[in-house]
Amino acid sequence: MPEGYLIRSKQSPGFRRCNRYFPYEGITIPTNELDADTLATLKAEPRLIIKHGEFEGLAEEVEINKTTPDALEDIIEVIGMLDANHNEDDWAKDGKPKVEAIEGLLGKDVSAAQRNQAWAEYQQRVK
Repeated sequence: MPEGYLIRSKQSPGFRRCNRYFPYEGITIPTNELDADTLATLKAEPRLIIKHGEFEGLAEEVEINKTTPDALEDIIEVIGMLDANHNEDDWAKDGKPKVEAIEGLLGKDVSAAQRNQAWAEYQQRVK
């Protein structure tokens, strides 16, 4: 799996450093796009949070960071509706609701990362 960095500003809305804009929600940068000097400069910047890891997982984290609390609540509500309907076509083999089923009821695009976050919250609430 390719690796990269999740880099985000500690404060909203964000700021520029090393010819890049770092928003509060964060951005992902593949490891090979940062030379050693640039990475050292960024790591020395106290207003940045830098996390290294598997690129796909970091990209999901950025997507989750962009999800507003209201948007998350909307997704959780739709998951509750799907759970009440008990339609097997709306559920994946892993037991999670299908993104397409959520999007169909919500009328908005939803990422798998957003679905996963909402699903985890929904499960906590119905315990």
